[in-house]
Amino acid sequence: GYYQINAGLSVETSASISRALISIYKNGAEYNRGTDMPTGNGVFVGDVIYCNGTTDYIEVYVYATGTSLVVRAQPYNLTFFSGALIRSA
Repeated sequence: GYYQINAGLSVETSASISRALISIYKNGAEYNRGTDMPTGNGVFVGDVIYCNGTTDYIEVYVYATGTSLVVRAQPYNLTFFSGALIRSA
């Protein structure tokens, strides 16, 4: 079926970020690259992806460079990965 996939990562605002990007991978290959920020404290990606229900799989990768990078889950809960079936095949 078709799945809505969303992911985001929040980095500590005191970190010095030179680059941060996030991508959704399907079956080991990049499917969609989300925000690519040279500065800032969060990256996000979302897409509707068809998965066959047996062998397809989804991963999310984040690439970030800088100093003192700390992944944040609180206080704003901006670090997440979610998927929901939105329509059967």
